Amino acid sequence: MVRKDSAHAPFFGFALLVAVTLYAIWASLTGNYPLSFTHPFKIAGNVASLLIYVGLVMMIVRRLSERKVFGKSGYADWLLLISIGLLALSGTLVEWARFGNWGIAYHLYFFHLVAVWFVIIYLPYTKLGHIFYRATALLYARSVGRK
Repeated sequence: MVRKDSAHAPFFGFALLVAVTLYAIWASLTGNYPLSFTHPFKIAGNVASLLIYVGLVMMIVRRLSERKVFGKSGYADWLLLISIGLLALSGTLVEWARFGNWGIAYHLYFFHLVAVWFVIIYLPYTKLGHIFYRATALLYARSVGRK
């Protein structure tokens, strides 16, 4: 049975990856980069990517198995899941390529950066954009005295 809160795993995975990315930026600016495979932030990043993979599988299985709940899945629904999956997969491949000294590492990194920007730019057009729109609407309503 797939739990109804399956979106929590990728959410916390992304939150953790944002923290790890900010640390990696700071480490590179201070000359403490690249991080070793056993570095706590590298381990946290790998745990975060596992959370994203688990959450994506749970959401895809739920979407495919509960057609009555979700109805017909649309283009936007699947595009978000696929783009997040490609983002996670490309990030994992970049890490493997860096540690394995693969010649294709920079090409994979470029694809990963394109995937990052695609998810960021596409976010307002997904159902997740509703989170930001609704929060903004509630803040505005509260600021003008409506509840």
